Amino acid sequence: MKRSAELALSLVALLLVAGFIAQNPETVTLAFFPGGHGLSLPLGLIVLGGFIGGMAVGALLTWLGLLRRLIAPRRAARRIAALEQELAALRGSGERETGKGKRGAGEGEPLGAALSLPQRG
Repeated sequence: MKRSAELALSLVALLLVAGFIAQNPETVTLAFFPGGHGLSLPLGLIVLGGFIGGMAVGALLTWLGLLRRLIAPRRAARRIAALEQELAALRGSGERETGKGKRGAGEGEPLGAALSLPQRG
């Protein structure tokens, strides 16, 4: 159902663009710089070119944003691994300095297991 709605909407958009180009066959000259040579094209093609160019820029910006969202979790995972290694090294050096081989109360357990929270009544 969704696919057929997308197809119908695409066909309506295509018909509107074709009608716009057919209704605006006048030639327009675009001059990009003062005194420079211009580009003469039908008005409909100039508008269509601007529309397609805008869609291409929008797609590029969307793709770059998606790429950033795909890269961020990988960077975070690498950072977490590095911090875990650093924490393990610090814990190992702390045990050597104090001479303790045993863990203290709550060490090595999840934080919630080491804390006792009051019961709600």
